[in-house]
Amino acid sequence: MSKVLVQTYFKKDLMPQLKKRLEIAGSQSFVTIGVHEKEGSSNKKNSDGQLKVIDVATFHEFGTTTIPERSFIRANDKENFQKYKNMIREIKDKIIFENMTIKQGLGLLGEQIRADIQAKIRSGIAPELEESTIRRKGSSIPLIDTGQLINSIIYKIGGGK
Repeated sequence: MSKVLVQTYFKKDLMPQLKKRLEIAGSQSFVTIGVHEKEGSSNKKNSDGQLKVIDVATFHEFGTTTIPERSFIRANDKENFQKYKNMIREIKDKIIFENMTIKQGLGLLGEQIRADIQAKIRSGIAPELEESTIRRKGSSIPLIDTGQLINSIIYKIGGGK
């Protein structure tokens, strides 16, 4: 009986799209974007000793008692939420109706978000640096000193087939 319902509601030429939708729904693929443990575990040299890049990222993303919050991941997501939502919709359609793979789609999304996070950092994030920090670094742009942090922002695709 269910075969009759499927044949009634879906034309035979739409079956590949339905199959693709089911594949997407059942996929365990995902993309993560940010400073990952492996890339963030390298040491960032400073006058106080050694800090891991992932620690520096966390301190600035959330703030500490002595370091003000300069969110570059959460703030980027908030600013670009609708853009990413639209991009996901477009990618989903390309996976269903064209020949894009799930991993290719996740790669496009990951690359876009990574680039946006890096652009946010390059644009300068409030609050401004203290004069002593500017003199020490030789720059007034927060979160950019040696380039280790910005270059540690990557995306990784996981799961799936």
